Formats: sequence, structure tokens, C-alpha cells
Amino acid sequence: MINGKNASRSNVVIKAYECAGGSCLPPIKDQPLETTIRYWSNETSWPSGILPRDGDDIVIQSGWNMVFDLPQSPVLNSLEINGHLTFDVTQANLELRSQYIFVRAGALIIGNETDPFPGNA
Repeated sequence: MINGKNASRSNVVIKAYECAGGSCLPPIKDQPLETTIRYWSNETSWPSGILPRDGDDIVIQSGWNMVFDLPQSPVLNSLEINGHLTFDVTQANLELRSQYIFVRAGALIIGNETDPFPGNA
């Protein structure tokens, strides 16, 4: 857990992997960022109409403008981010749980230097 208010929780281990012999993944077609915001907690934000569940493999598609607004997500198997996934700054504490998080062609935004996330993420 990373917590900007607690110096003892300021480290994260990032492992980078490269496919041997070049790219092993198909390219992501870049889409313009949606002006409409999708909220993680809203079933209509998801093509299936069903909220993510424990063990799911979730992809935030290129162009999506998704806000993570749940106090705690189910434990996902994987999360691939090709659009924008932004933590809701109106929430005090948010916990996104996944075995793997792959920020591939997008952005995971949990506050920034001028507007830090106010709680624990």
C-alpha cells in the first residue's frame, strides 16, 4: 500500500518485462479520451453491464475515462489499463485489489503533485 502521508509506506516494487525477440503483444489502437466519465461502480460503464467480480481479468479500453470510486474492489486476477483510470478524490480511502496491474497504453492516476490524493490508496 502506498500512502503519501506515511513515509514508511512510500515504496513500490515495479518489475519490467520485455518480450524476447521484440514485441509479443498486438498494438493498441489509440482512441481519443472520452469526454463522458465512466464510474467503476456503475454497471452501465461496463460493456457486459456487470460490475467486475473476484478473479476477473479486466481491461480499461483505450479512450475510456474511468473513475475508480469503490471503497474496495473485488480481488481481480488482472487489470490492464489502456485508457485512463483515475482514483476518485472525493473518497477518503480506496483499495484497488488485483494480482497484476498492467498499465500498458494508458494511465493510472492517483492524485498528482499539485493535487495529491487526500486519503489512502
